Amino acid sequence: MRLGSKTPWIVISGLASYMAVTLGPCAAPASALNRDGAVASARKGMSSATWTPDNGDGTFTNPLFYDEFSDPDLIRVGDYFYLTGTTMHTMPGLPILRSKDLVNWEFVAYAMDKLDLGPAFRLEGGQNIYGQGIWAPSFRYHDGKFYIFSNVNHQTTQMFTATDPKGPWTRTPMKRSFHDLSVLFDDDGKAYVVWGHQTMHLAQLTDDLTDIVPDTERVLFTADAGWARARISTRSTANITSSAPNMLAAFACRRRGRIMCWGPTRSIGRSACTRISAWRQVRA
Repeated sequence: MRLGSKTPWIVISGLASYMAVTLGPCAAPASALNRDGAVASARKGMSSATWTPDNGDGTFTNPLFYDEFSDPDLIRVGDYFYLTGTTMHTMPGLPILRSKDLVNWEFVAYAMDKLDLGPAFRLEGGQNIYGQGIWAPSFRYHDGKFYIFSNVNHQTTQMFTATDPKGPWTRTPMKRSFHDLSVLFDDDGKAYVVWGHQTMHLAQLTDDLTDIVPDTERVLFTADAGWARARISTRSTANITSSAPNMLAAFACRRRGRIMCWGPTRSIGRSACTRISAWRQVRA
């Protein structure tokens, strides 16, 4: 795609209250600069124009779309980028979007039509799950299958699988809760999970991906290192960043296709935005 003379890049925030996406370079569309254009008319509540970030000339304008998209996770499969995020108590949930250029996104499907895990999910007995529900998904693709691993308040982590992102999706409860998890399918066929709030854990997953292999759990760093959301990648190192209070980072080393060691932990400074607990750059 043509986005100017510089290499395009994307930064996706992990736990911000909205999807913060920045692509460069970019320019404002004529409608944003023209007081008589579609944007000005929309303020009067009279325009039928639909917002698009694509200016049609190789540039674009943020935001990509006007919607709250918390805890986004993004993967690339073939020609498409796929995106999902937190939906909490709203159903259907876990919307899946796709894009070829990171600018123009289209809706594909929901991974979850409904989630019925007890009376509170059905608003029975005066119970409810408002502000709770499903959150912080980890989106993955491996060996012809799409995976979404996601947290649910007061429940074990739920795994959703499909061979086509359009569905159907199958839900499988995991054996435990992995707070703010991120999953890695390694080159040797093994799968790993990193998770935790303040204290960060890393372990190998069982073959059915529902639990951890006994005696493989490691503590990467403890609660005094700060609060974090982990992201683990298929690169030579798996990076975990922490946003507050001490702004520490840890990494797990891979050698000969296996995760071999953990550490060291090092400071990355205090200048990063403390509202964003995880970030990544994806080269287009």
